[in-house]
Amino acid sequence: MADIEPSPMIPFYKGYVGSIEPLNKGFVITGAFNRLDDNELEITELPIGKWTKDYKTFLEELTKENEVSEIREYHKENRVHFIIQVPKLEEMSDSDIIKKFKL
Repeated sequence: MADIEPSPMIPFYKGYVGSIEPLNKGFVITGAFNRLDDNELEITELPIGKWTKDYKTFLEELTKENEVSEIREYHKENRVHFIIQVPKLEEMSDSDIIKKFKL
């Protein structure tokens, strides 16, 4: 009889709409985003543990480096919502976006 490895229990965070995927002995937690057009990115969820204020500071640093040209905020009480203008967004894959924007 083969040993069966139990599947990991996936954490649950009330209201979290990002993804939580098992990886080896841990998890990959990813925020949520949508491409609105060739240069516009909507971020609607940050990874667990990232704060909106700190993330805005991070985005402002990217504007200084000309990686982001505009930041707009439409947050609600318990929901983050950034829309950012990203030059050359159309050249980026989803995994590039996740890495670049620390999602």
